[in-house]
Amino acid sequence: MDYDNDLAFAVECYRKMQKALPGADALYRLVLAQLEHSLDAQAHILVAGAGGGREIETLGASSRAFTITGFDPSEEMLRIARHYRELSSAKNRTGLVKGTISDLEAPGAGFDAATSLLVMHFFPDEPGPDGKLAYLRAIRQRIRPGAVFLLADVSYEDEAAFDAMEPVFLRHAELAGLHHDVVASAPATIKAMPTISGSRTAELFGETGFSPPKLFFQTLWYRGWTATAV
Repeated sequence: MDYDNDLAFAVECYRKMQKALPGADALYRLVLAQLEHSLDAQAHILVAGAGGGREIETLGASSRAFTITGFDPSEEMLRIARHYRELSSAKNRTGLVKGTISDLEAPGAGFDAATSLLVMHFFPDEPGPDGKLAYLRAIRQRIRPGAVFLLADVSYEDEAAFDAMEPVFLRHAELAGLHHDVVASAPATIKAMPTISGSRTAELFGETGFSPPKLFFQTLWYRGWTATAV
C-alpha cells in the first residue's frame, strides 16, 4: 500500500474531516483521562498511527511527564504530527518514527501503554502480515504485561445499522460546520473499509493476548475499547 497516495481523504483535510466524527474531542479526552488514571507519571506510551497529530497534541498537553513514541507509515501525515509536537511542552519526550509497527522496537520491558485510534479499521480481517490479527499481535509484543491498550475504530454490527444512521451522520457533519459536498461521499468511503463488529474485535483481542475489551466510547459507527495486556 502507498500510505501517502492511498489515503481515505487528502492529508490537508484530516483535521477538518475529524469534525464529522461525533464526540471526537470527547474521545481524545477520555483516552487521556484513562492514561492519566492508570499510569505512572513517567510512563512510556506507544501511539500507533500517530500521523495527524491528535494523540501527540492530546498526550503532550498532559501535566504528567509521559514519554511518547508514535509511528505512522505516511510521511505527509507525520508532517502534521511533527507540527503539533513542536507546539507541545512534551516535544523533548516525543519521538516519531516513519514506518509500520514492524519497524518499531520496544524499550526495555516494553511500553507501559498503547493507543490505536481510528487505525485498525483500515486493515483487512485476514491472515497475513497486513491483517488486523498481525497488527494487534505486534502491538501486544511491544507492551509489557498489564499495560493499558486503548483502541477506537469504526465498528457496526450490520449494514442496516449503518444505513439507519447515515442521515444523522451527514446532518451532524453539517452542524459541525462541514459543507455537505465535503462529507457526502464519507459514508460510502467508510462502508467500503474492512470494518468489523464489536464481537469480532473481542475475538481478536483474545487471540492476541489481551483481556476482554470494555467499551468506553460509542457514537454512531465509532466505538472505543480498553483492555490490558495479559
